[in-house]
Amino acid sequence: VEAFSTHIQEVNLRVWKPGRDLAIDEIIVRFKGRLKEITTVPNKPIPTGYKVWGAARRGFLLVWNWHIPGQKNGPLGI
Repeated sequence: VEAFSTHIQEVNLRVWKPGRDLAIDEIIVRFKGRLKEITTVPNKPIPTGYKVWGAARRGFLLVWNWHIPGQKNGPLGI
């Protein structure tokens, strides 16, 4: 999954050059199974799933980092 994710992000940056203003936000990707990477954020519309930090502009998600539960640092590397 990581190799495919990296490839998509590289293509995104080759095809579309972001402007000056980007939004950084957390995204929850719904998942109801049992894995240690699952996060629960109670006040989100989708409270349980994979947490992803993303950089977007005008509705287009350019790059993202998968959140690792237990790490104190948030969206580093975006």
